Amino acid sequence: MVSKKRRKHYSPEFKAKVARKALSGTQSNAEIAKEFSVHRNQVSRWKNHALKNLSTLFEHKSKENKPDPQTSLINRLSKKLKQRCLELKWLRTKISPDVKQKCEFIEPKHARISIKRQCRILGLNASTFFNKNRK
Repeated sequence: MVSKKRRKHYSPEFKAKVARKALSGTQSNAEIAKEFSVHRNQVSRWKNHALKNLSTLFEHKSKENKPDPQTSLINRLSKKLKQRCLELKWLRTKISPDVKQKCEFIEPKHARISIKRQCRILGLNASTFFNKNRK
């Protein structure tokens, strides 16, 4: 039974070292391959890869650090939501536990906040509000 040879994996530092030597032009790819015990085609691939990606070294750092616009929006909205939740908690502690007083705060004809939502914000059961107003 013949055992399979495992592929060798080289670190990025090693690849960069070999590519740097190949880019210097002082030795042929075959000589570099022999020196580092790799195939000469591998030296050629790493050299070409280095040449192809060389321009990325000179890109502005601000582009790299600039967050994705969607991520930025999500972060801002998340921060606003946390702030609103904190404010709502604070407001609930300031409102008296008196049910009658809570019912007086509710504006049945409010254009944008339903009665049910207003009750939920005040920590009041909607049925309590409706039963109080029925009488």
